[in-house]
Amino acid sequence: MKKSSFILTIFPFVLILLCKACIAQTYRIVKKTNSIPGDINKDDIKKLTEPLRALAAFYSAMGGTMCNDDECELTTALGLGKQGSDAHKILIKNIFLKIK
Repeated sequence: MKKSSFILTIFPFVLILLCKACIAQTYRIVKKTNSIPGDINKDDIKKLTEPLRALAAFYSAMGGTMCNDDECELTTALGLGKQGSDAHKILIKNIFLKIK
């Protein structure tokens, strides 16, 4: 199994986090389908907080999701434009620099 296939397989299960009210919330940003990696779940992407958007942006930067040149569906669904755009890099950088 290729590394990117493995990451794409486990990623939907990674975004299980505690919200402010200490209630677990699951976001499935890549819906399971018969094809790999699956379909982008735009409804759940709209619900992501900024830190979760940054995590998804980092994931899309590392493995991409259904890319055609520098146009990747996950990056676009996150509202970040093209793969590796300034908005894409800034979101990742700003959030991960805050985590210490």
